[in-house]
Amino acid sequence: MPRKIPLTEMRQWLERYEAGTAETTIARMAKRDVRTVKRGIEQAKRERQAAQARLDLLKEAMRRHNDSLLRLIRDLGKVLKTPSPDQEVPLEPQLPDSPIAITGGWARYQDFPEPGIVALSLDIEEKPEWGLLEEHLKRDLVWKTLTAWKKALSSHLYAKVIMQRRLAQILEKETGCKLISDDLSVQQGIYRTSVGVLYRRLTARLPELWDMQGIEADIVADATEHTVTHGRGLVLARAPGEEERCRTGIIDALKKLLKSPEARTVVATFRELQDAVAKTREAVEALYLLGLVPGHCRVCRRLGI
Repeated sequence: MPRKIPLTEMRQWLERYEAGTAETTIARMAKRDVRTVKRGIEQAKRERQAAQARLDLLKEAMRRHNDSLLRLIRDLGKVLKTPSPDQEVPLEPQLPDSPIAITGGWARYQDFPEPGIVALSLDIEEKPEWGLLEEHLKRDLVWKTLTAWKKALSSHLYAKVIMQRRLAQILEKETGCKLISDDLSVQQGIYRTSVGVLYRRLTARLPELWDMQGIEADIVADATEHTVTHGRGLVLARAPGEEERCRTGIIDALKKLLKSPEARTVVATFRELQDAVAKTREAVEALYLLGLVPGHCRVCRRLGI
């Protein structure tokens, strides 16, 4: 049985052949039959082509992997926002299937056993690539800034909840009316939805609070309909015979709220959130501009890099 020719030797034949040496000369130098040399050169060519094909596939796989991580980083930058100042937040804790909506995710809060935001999650964190990104960017600054952003967002959202609850309390005290549902069969009281309407009006200019001059003119007592309205006829309260007193109470409640610790906390947490957004976006943009995600992950190891 003829002895197998080493691949390294066939590669040498190919190199000499491509350098211009004739096959007969290579055969004579190698003390091989010229037909053997020809077959060896062809085999070396096929092996080189296969190796190049594998290298091209590896490069393409690496490129797709890197691009998928860069897209995730880009998408993360898109959700790093300060919520709209007039964003609606509920007065009461929500069920798991009805959380507070935020850009690209959701948040949920509770009163017991500890009050505050108990969950804040981004949709992109559910993607399989997220874990790979965490492996690539171990100990990267982006995680510290992202954690700070989540904390600032949670604090601001809960501050908005508390400010609304404080408004509800002051409204009842200043008007002498109870909060009622939007059931039209109830003849007297302040509609619960009015709390959110008035709150959003006060905070529409965050980080500054709205002054009362424009708001007072928009709150109108209507003796004919026995209501107090806001803006384009939105009913805030129903108070037969007490419309003007109810209007005055609502305005006084808003003035007191503007001077309250709860209002100052909303402003302070909004400013902190703005700062956290800027720092996190800066860290994310620096990563994206690299064009290459540093580090390694389990997919990289499978690719042999």
